[in-house]
Amino acid sequence: MSELQQYKLKRTHFVCGIALTAIVGLLTLLTVDILWWQQQLFTWITYENYLPFVGSLVTVSLPFWVAGTVAEIKLRQQG
Repeated sequence: MSELQQYKLKRTHFVCGIALTAIVGLLTLLTVDILWWQQQLFTWITYENYLPFVGSLVTVSLPFWVAGTVAEIKLRQQG
């Protein structure tokens, strides 16, 4: 594997990690706010749109999970 390919895999892995950290952090903040803090940071989320919002975040995060996992596997096989 060339150095350019390794660089691209590492970059993909890094970008996926940042995106997933942001999405998981938002979901965690949402859950903590609704269940424990009850400060209503997310006042626009109601029982009607909670599951569609969470489902859309999970759907948006799926490509990052797949790309990051594939990059991780290829990097481990190389090393």
